[in-house]
Amino acid sequence: MLDAQVIYSKIKKESEKTGWPVNHRGDIESDELLLKRAALETPHREYIWILRDSGTCLIPLFEGIDPVHVSNWSDGLFYHAIEDKLNSIPKEMALSLIQEPPFSMKSCTSLPILVDKMSHLLSSPWSRNEMFSLNNDKTNPASWESWKKAFNESGNQLMVDFITNVQCHAATLTKLRLVA
Repeated sequence: MLDAQVIYSKIKKESEKTGWPVNHRGDIESDELLLKRAALETPHREYIWILRDSGTCLIPLFEGIDPVHVSNWSDGLFYHAIEDKLNSIPKEMALSLIQEPPFSMKSCTSLPILVDKMSHLLSSPWSRNEMFSLNNDKTNPASWESWKKAFNESGNQLMVDFITNVQCHAATLTKLRLVA
């Protein structure tokens, strides 16, 4: 489980050690608030934390966040925050982590499980932050195509590919249910 206080303590220590961020120092306090909230709401979430001279960025993993939020930073230090650990990682590892899909299709052995996981994912504030043009609050299978189009418009290829795979898996589960 995420130990927000320990992680935040390590974040502050890294910030003090590097002298970063020089600008946008308030990002550190924002990171603390996000970590505290996450510890209560989603205690098993992992993060990439980016420390730069001009601010920080705390990015949740396995939420379908557009990988551009990691790939666009040419400078900075990258960390993986998990449980009570803040591990320094190379940018390549951060890119690999952010490109992981939100969940494994193998864990969805029935259509109701898949629909529930997608509803949870698309209802998350992280997904909603990615979507500026989507006026649809529905997260049911009929809405997945609209979500895919919206992610495509915003340039989030990770989620476009993921929803395509979800739709294929849903079709397979539906066929299996009809045969059974």
